Amino acid sequence: MASQGPLSPASGAGDGSDVAWSNVSNALSSNDSYATATLLITDSQTEYLAFSQFGFSIPAGSTINGIQVDIEAKQASGAEFGQIGGVAVTKDGVVSSATSFDGTVLGTSDAYESFGGATELWGETYTVAQVNASSFGVLFAGLNNGVAAVLSLDHVRMTVYYTAPSGVRRTAGPSIGGAQIY
Repeated sequence: MASQGPLSPASGAGDGSDVAWSNVSNALSSNDSYATATLLITDSQTEYLAFSQFGFSIPAGSTINGIQVDIEAKQASGAEFGQIGGVAVTKDGVVSSATSFDGTVLGTSDAYESFGGATELWGETYTVAQVNASSFGVLFAGLNNGVAAVLSLDHVRMTVYYTAPSGVRRTAGPSIGGAQIY
């Protein structure tokens, strides 16, 4: 099985619902500059961030076997309530995959949390055209499960696992001076 990635998105934006994130473009690379959200109310959630334009170039005719999403994030020191409220894959930048992951409590230092994997299709099927499209991406939200939480998102990245089509068998052409032309 082949893979491409992990690749970083070129674009990220909030959907305007719930608590807004600031500096969303900081999450396009792992650089210790953060997109942040402050959740003051118990059980509050951030808006969903849509990350896209990952730049996949999966070969035509391939079969998509799995998708892995890695989220690099943390919560403010001393807090115990910040967690990942939702991670999903999107084909069009808006609609969530049938399967999403949530509930992972964030630590107080940067760490990648991985979701999906080499055989996880997030309850969907994907074509090469969908994966290679600029709208293919990740939806992400944070959650506060306690008194208050400041969430810091450093990076989102994605890996796609696929099986490439079988190669076309080449046959020998005519020969010139005893050498075969292919």
